[in-house]
Amino acid sequence: MKIDISQFSQSNILYGAANLQKQKSIDEYCQGHSVRLKNTFGELKGVGIDKIHEVRRRAFLAAGSGIQVFIVWRADEMTREASQALLKILEEPPKSAIFFLCARTLSLPATIISRASRFAFFGTEGQGEGDSEAAQMFANEIIKRKSELEQFVREKKTVPRTLVHRLEMLVYVSEALYTTRISPKYLIDSLAILS
Repeated sequence: MKIDISQFSQSNILYGAANLQKQKSIDEYCQGHSVRLKNTFGELKGVGIDKIHEVRRRAFLAAGSGIQVFIVWRADEMTREASQALLKILEEPPKSAIFFLCARTLSLPATIISRASRFAFFGTEGQGEGDSEAAQMFANEIIKRKSELEQFVREKKTVPRTLVHRLEMLVYVSEALYTTRISPKYLIDSLAILS
């Protein structure tokens, strides 16, 4: 699957299992846009609040001195505090900063998803090659949301309606993956919009 890098915006979410393809697309973008500095975070483990503070410091410190790219790997594993801090940066980013949030799933806060362009990286070539990866992504998301739901029940707390809605949408869209001829990318993007 070839991504049109000309569609990258200031904030981008690259999701799916094809990490090598994500890296190649980012590198291609950097080569074509005279990027002054490329900053990479979270390659080995999820990003915490301290790393997001470092992103913010670097982004605003070098603002106006050429294009700077920030790559956050494992963005779907960020702590809640890190996600909130990142959202503040994405709401009013420096003009010279370009953000790439790389994740296996689109399991990011809706507020971050709404502020970024989304690009699916499932499979490498051919139609339908990403179907099994997309199915696995939906299965993992359903398991994650189900465990959150079970925790609320165990703690005898009121279950948030948004959690129930998200779980219902995940089940509905994952069923559509098997029963329709719609591309996995379209289904995943639809889920992000509907949530």
